[in-house]
Amino acid sequence: MNCSGSAIGLVPEAENCEAILQAWYSRQSDEQAIAKVLFGDYNPSGKLPITFYKSIDQLPDFEEYDMKGRTYWYLNESPLFPFGHGLSYTTFSTGKARAARTEIRTGEKITLTIPVKNTGKRRGTEILQIYVKNSIRKAR
Repeated sequence: MNCSGSAIGLVPEAENCEAILQAWYSRQSDEQAIAKVLFGDYNPSGKLPITFYKSIDQLPDFEEYDMKGRTYWYLNESPLFPFGHGLSYTTFSTGKARAARTEIRTGEKITLTIPVKNTGKRRGTEILQIYVKNSIRKAR
């Protein structure tokens, strides 16, 4: 278990442990929740909101503040744990996403359907992360 407020190097731990529980900074009742996960009474479904790098060598020098090389978007090598990584006591399969329409206008809603199936032996919840890109084309 790791209690920290940001990504840290956990290469030796990742090489020697089957799993690492990232507990961030806990509060009053978080210890009970952590114990439930560790003893298997609760099935975790959280995903990392940041990337855990293998080494500071994967990051550029801080002499310049350009984002290139500082986020998972620009990383050319595999990180230790990528943005969105997470483990569970069960497994899931995720099917292909289907959108009701391929284009939407500002303010319109669209339905996105993604089939998710628990393929493991334990109950669990899968967290899907969906990103939408604005690709407005300017009229000529």
